[in-house]
Amino acid sequence: MRQTLGLSLLIILLTGCTATRQLKVHHSNLTTLASSNLGAEARFDALANTLVEVLETGLSKKSPVATYRYLHKFVNQNRLPLETLTNDLGFWTTSLSPLELAGLGVRTATKPYARKLVTLIPNTENRLKNGGYKLSVLDKLFLLFTLRKVK
Repeated sequence: MRQTLGLSLLIILLTGCTATRQLKVHHSNLTTLASSNLGAEARFDALANTLVEVLETGLSKKSPVATYRYLHKFVNQNRLPLETLTNDLGFWTTSLSPLELAGLGVRTATKPYARKLVTLIPNTENRLKNGGYKLSVLDKLFLLFTLRKVK
């Protein structure tokens, strides 16, 4: 019994440490990305890949409360780079002509992250809504990746 309890506590601690390490890596990557000279489409792709990782981790949590806590922590740690990227990329997508926007949509649809985001975004929205939670920064990101005008 004592060994089982000790093993359970060890697993919980390691899982928590892994999530904290992941959040630190995401923060470092997003801060670098927000100030980088990469092209807009490359920044869009990098942000999408980060979002996939974060949403997958958030949805792997057992309850809407745990999902919200993880995503809330991610948003709070990355508020400035997320807002910078969302504003920059939102401006970029609105400056595209309809033909360029269609081309971006086609290119985006062939990217590895596209299929994942198609399921992760609505699943995350539903999980948060069912728990009575809302994260406005994520709403802006979700609009950006559905190629709609960011408010």
